[in-house]
Amino acid sequence: MALALGGRARRLVSGTLVHQNGCLHKLQQTGSDRFQLGEAKAIRLLPRRTNMVQELGMREEFMQPNRELETNYDFLGEMRQRFLRFKRQKYLPEIEKFQALVIAQSPKVMVIGCADSRVCPSYVLGFQPGEAFTIRNVANLVTPVQNGPTETNSALEFAVTTLLVENIIVMGHSNCGGIAALMNHQNHQEQHSSLVERWVMNGKL
Repeated sequence: MALALGGRARRLVSGTLVHQNGCLHKLQQTGSDRFQLGEAKAIRLLPRRTNMVQELGMREEFMQPNRELETNYDFLGEMRQRFLRFKRQKYLPEIEKFQALVIAQSPKVMVIGCADSRVCPSYVLGFQPGEAFTIRNVANLVTPVQNGPTETNSALEFAVTTLLVENIIVMGHSNCGGIAALMNHQNHQEQHSSLVERWVMNGKL
C-alpha cells in the first residue's frame, strides 16, 4: 500500500465506486486507479488494473472466512491476551519509561492520519509511546476553522499551542475510500447525502 506524506491536500488515492442510484451506497473497491490531487484538478498517474481479488482468482476464499473458525473465535479473550502480552513483554521491562509518560508527554511530531484500519501511523512510521501526538479521521482531512470546531482542529490546536510540536505530518495513503468518495461526489442534496459524503466534502473547500 503506497503512502503519501505531506502538508497539503496532495496524496495518492484509488478510484472507488461509491454511488448507486444517486446516493452513497457503499465503498466498494473496484480497481487501482490512482490520482494526485492538486488544488483544483485530478491527474491520472497509473493505468487501471483489475481488482486484486480477481487477480488472485480466489474471490470466495478471500471474502468468505471459515464460518466455524469465526463462530468459535473469542474476541474478548484475544484482546485480553494481547494486553497481557504487552504488559509482560513491553510495559514491565520498560516500566520507568511508562511511569515518566504518566507525568507528562512531550512529543515532537503530530500525525493527522486516515481512520483506515490498514494504515496505522505508529506501525508504519515506527513511533513509540510518547513520540507522536496522533489524530485520525476519514480521509485525514483538516477542516476549515470557520466551519466550527472538530476533533481534528481541537487536537491540532492542542498540539501546537500546548505540546509545542515541531513537525506536523498529514499521512495519506492509496486506496482511500474517503478520498474516492470525494472524487466521485456529484453534489447531491444534503438531505440525501450520507455522513461520509458530507464529511469528505470538506476537502473541496
